[in-house]
Amino acid sequence: MSGPLSLWGGVAAPAVPDWARSYLRRYAPGVTGEYEAVQPYAGFLQAFQNPSYLRGPFLGVILLLGAADLRRKDVLLPWGTAVVLLVLPVAVLDFDHRYVLPVVPFACLAAALAVSARFRAG
Repeated sequence: MSGPLSLWGGVAAPAVPDWARSYLRRYAPGVTGEYEAVQPYAGFLQAFQNPSYLRGPFLGVILLLGAADLRRKDVLLPWGTAVVLLVLPVAVLDFDHRYVLPVVPFACLAAALAVSARFRAG
């Protein structure tokens, strides 16, 4: 490895290895291969992540709300999908926060269907 660590979005990233840098120079002369934030896209993504962060306990509450009415098939399918998407990558690979992102819409759909059925019934 050559060069110091690059900073991208406040996260330290390793420098590009020498063997990869030589290929990069041949493929795209003038490109350094270092990480850099490109505006306006980086600004949009940084602004987007602040208000749209879902903490783990809230996801647990959403999953429990969906599990409240698992007898109905229309709740079971999105809830089961959310649980499989949450558990399967952890069981096969390792936990990473990026695996939680596709769980949220299915869990919210299951919770909304379960809660709306309770309001209609009672």
